[in-house]
Amino acid sequence: MAGSAATKAQMLNSQIFIYILAMIVTSLILLYGYDAIGKMREQTKTVSTLQFKTDITNAVESLGYEFGTVEIKSLSMPGEIIEICFTSLPSDTVNPPPPAGDPAWNGYQTIEDSVYSSVENNMFLLGSGIFDPHYIGPISVDNGAHQGFKCWRSVGGKVRLRLEAKGRFVLISDAP
Repeated sequence: MAGSAATKAQMLNSQIFIYILAMIVTSLILLYGYDAIGKMREQTKTVSTLQFKTDITNAVESLGYEFGTVEIKSLSMPGEIIEICFTSLPSDTVNPPPPAGDPAWNGYQTIEDSVYSSVENNMFLLGSGIFDPHYIGPISVDNGAHQGFKCWRSVGGKVRLRLEAKGRFVLISDAP
């Protein structure tokens, strides 16, 4: 009987060891999976932002030299992007950006600084802690009151823009 009790104790110890080992392996698999899903989500955000930039750049390039052509673009904004801003560059003689210090720049100091530095960015993606500048080609911005600078907020994950080819550049304004 003593031998039988010792055998049962050994079996119980080996079963406990197997359960602990199984829990460790399961925990490692779950941690790896969680990490992999997090990395995949981050890559998806990066890809969607790159796709958005490519879509708007391609739209400007394809219209660039087709004088008079007008397109209304409804673009899907990447999830983390709340607002998209376009600005004419200081060299734009048709619709130059507001002068430095103009009230139009209130809340957009970083964009103003970028415009009046020697960096040639004319599209800015903004979100919570996100400032992503990009050059999309020759554009001009018509905003009526504040010529040369305008921001659009994402509505339902989309933004609607009117793109009009002017020959040397594309005029970006509100879509009807």
